[in-house]
Amino acid sequence: KQLPLVKPYLRSVQNINNKAINEALNNLLIEEEDYQGLRNSIDAYDNFDNIALAQRLEKHELIEFRR
Repeated sequence: KQLPLVKPYLRSVQNINNKAINEALNNLLIEEEDYQGLRNSIDAYDNFDNIALAQRLEKHELIEFRR
């Protein structure tokens, strides 16, 4: 589990709204069960696969992720 080490970097470059960066950070937030961080990320940066994210979250065990 090396991904958390890259989280500060991903946050620092997310302002360019790159799809790969947004999806990597969103996936990390899901792994960390940080639903508020994920909500903030998707509200602020819209360049990611919305359908794939919705499909991944619709069966998540935490209800906060299914909202």
